[in-house]
Amino acid sequence: MKKLIALLILVVGIWGCGGEAPMIFDGGATDTDADTDGDTDGDTDGDTDSDTDSDTDSDTDSDTDSDTDTDTDTDTDTDTDTGTDTGTDTGTDTGTDTGPATDGDDCADPHVATVGTQTGDSSSQSDSYAIDNCNNLGGNDEVWEFTAPSTGMYSLSVVTSGFNVVMMIWDTTCGADGWGDFDCFNPNPNSSTVSGMVDMGAGDTIWILVDDDDDGGGGGTYTLTIDQVTYATGGDTCAGTLTAYDGLNYGDMSGESDDYEGSCEGGTTPPISGNDQVWTYTATSTGTLNIEIDSSPSGGFGTTLFARTTCTDDSSEEDCANSGYGNYSISFGVTSGDTVYIFADTNNSGTPGGPYILDIWIS
Repeated sequence: MKKLIALLILVVGIWGCGGEAPMIFDGGATDTDADTDGDTDGDTDGDTDSDTDSDTDSDTDSDTDSDTDTDTDTDTDTDTDTGTDTGTDTGTDTGTDTGPATDGDDCADPHVATVGTQTGDSSSQSDSYAIDNCNNLGGNDEVWEFTAPSTGMYSLSVVTSGFNVVMMIWDTTCGADGWGDFDCFNPNPNSSTVSGMVDMGAGDTIWILVDDDDDGGGGGTYTLTIDQVTYATGGDTCAGTLTAYDGLNYGDMSGESDDYEGSCEGGTTPPISGNDQVWTYTATSTGTLNIEIDSSPSGGFGTTLFARTTCTDDSSEEDCANSGYGNYSISFGVTSGDTVYIFADTNNSGTPGGPYILDIWIS
């Protein structure tokens, strides 16, 4: 205890004589100066300079330049031109080409016909043409103009909605009424269908009159079909026949030889008929087979038409018809699937014949 009191007296004595504060406070002052100078200068200069310079320059240059340039490629929106052009052109052309484009009441304003089938309606037309020896008692009529796209034979057929029809064709002047100015196709007996043939050169023009054949008849709707015809050659003998079908079949016997003769031609040996062609036909149903030959495509030479069930057997003949000019027909019973051989022949010795039409149907 005495020692402790003495120590305290010694310390108080020294402080009272103007001594410095204890060293613990001097050491705190020294630490503060070193920390402040070192930390502040090092952190501020290093962190601020490196972060600001590198981050700002790098982000701004790369992001802004590359993104902006890429986005401007939106010019591909110009594809809308394709949609507009296609839609407008297709719709307009298709709509315009459908149906008669003209009035068709007379030669001044005929409808325009093309190869294929077109529809007409004469019910609102007038009776513009009444020509002697053809349609002099006709009713409402309608006119079509047709220009051949190429040289060849053309078939024309009219099927009406029920009225009797007559067809006239002008090949020089539309509406002319003199002999030789027109071809007249007037079915006998009257019929709602009519057909004819005309030989045309490329660029030739004809005018077609579709007329109600009844005096004062009001006409109606109908179809006019125009086809370019290819006439079959060959079929010279039973060893190589042509094939016939229901409807119209076109043949040309002018280049074939004289091989067969029907019973209605006299039955002599050698035959007295001219060139001929042989067709094979298979019946499509059971009934009466009707076959008609029309030589008008080559001017109407005299024809003979006969049919057999065995091609080379005269005794199997079913029917034979011999005409002096133009059309003639034969008919007989058949069962579906039967095979018939049809002979188209000229009826004069040494006559070459020419293009003709076989019309076949079962009733």
